Amino acid sequence: MNADPLLQGFFEEATELLADFEAGLLRLETTPEDSELLNRIFRAAHTLKGNSAMLGLDEIAHFTHALEDLLDRLRKGQRRVTPALVNTLLASADVLRVLLERARAGGGQASPEDQASEERVLEGIHALVSGKEPVVRAQGAPAPAAPAAAAAERTLFEIRFHPPGDLLRRGLDPIQLVSQLEELGELLRVDPDLGALPVLASMDPEQSYLAWTIWLLSDRPQAEVAARFDFVGDPAAVTIEALPMGEAAAPRAAGGEAPGPAGRADGPAGPPIRWRPRASASPWIKWTA
Repeated sequence: MNADPLLQGFFEEATELLADFEAGLLRLETTPEDSELLNRIFRAAHTLKGNSAMLGLDEIAHFTHALEDLLDRLRKGQRRVTPALVNTLLASADVLRVLLERARAGGGQASPEDQASEERVLEGIHALVSGKEPVVRAQGAPAPAAPAAAAAERTLFEIRFHPPGDLLRRGLDPIQLVSQLEELGELLRVDPDLGALPVLASMDPEQSYLAWTIWLLSDRPQAEVAARFDFVGDPAAVTIEALPMGEAAAPRAAGGEAPGPAGRADGPAGPPIRWRPRASASPWIKWTA
């Protein structure tokens, strides 16, 4: 893995970005109104997220995506700087350092301690994003038992994603964006639209031609689903609609089939193919049935 010059360049830049990120955080508590400092901290996390996503380093990309959401709220004045917030951000830098070291070594399974640390910091980030102060626990201490609660109601979202033509040139992989939606719930169906594909002789390998219609069953709010497409940079490229649920109002796919109880559509001609992304570290993920 280290023999790849692109990855070597990424890890060198990531080390500099992380150092810049931490230096900014150390100044943040004393100068919380410094907008340029906030932008500098945000840019470091944003660049790290984009570069890691482009190279298929999903663990780093997913973590920095959550971190970026908090930093964006901070620089927009939707969150104020508190000791708990600064401590959470500094702890996130420690998590990023561990993730980078593991990726540099070729990946592999995280240790139970590293995994627990990452989950603890993510809990704090999500609490801050939702407007709460995170509960500080000593490292290794078990999380307090949560009171029993009813399962969150799930919503069926129909997502129509038509990536801008220059998305690949900007180093972004639309198929990874689609596959990462599984973190938010259950992908019942992913229908690619091949209508814009030109003949092979005139195809530009750096041009994005495909579009998708996606059914996502999730207990997350629609705003969180939409946030997964922030990278796209074009609001017109994504439309999200909450579909009615239940047998009386079963949503229909492009071909007219209604999903069965297992997320498959069973029409008179038999069950259609359900296309899903095959796991791969390469930005050129194939689709497999």
